[in-house]
Amino acid sequence: MEMVNVKVNGIAVSVPKGSTILEAARAAGVEIPTLCFMKEKNEIGACRICIVEATQTRGLVTACVYPVAEGMEIQTNTAKVQKARKTTLELILSTHDKQCLSCPRSTNCEL
Repeated sequence: MEMVNVKVNGIAVSVPKGSTILEAARAAGVEIPTLCFMKEKNEIGACRICIVEATQTRGLVTACVYPVAEGMEIQTNTAKVQKARKTTLELILSTHDKQCLSCPRSTNCEL
């Protein structure tokens, strides 16, 4: 299996080629918040809470769907990332229907 070497918050990690930034971060022991991500059920990057900064990209990218590349350096908690996540969360909460008990993510939701 071909491996890719990346750094997540300065931590070097090797992951299989085709892995996402989220998978690389988890392999490095770094938590990235997610809301819409459900492995093999909903991998669309729609909520944008898992946004990160990464070299070799333009702007911020969603960690749950963006593939890693050899030598990529990923930052998960910069001021730019925090500001973007805060704005996104405020927008999500402004339209949230608050039907938490009937939601498929009930008891397993980071919101």
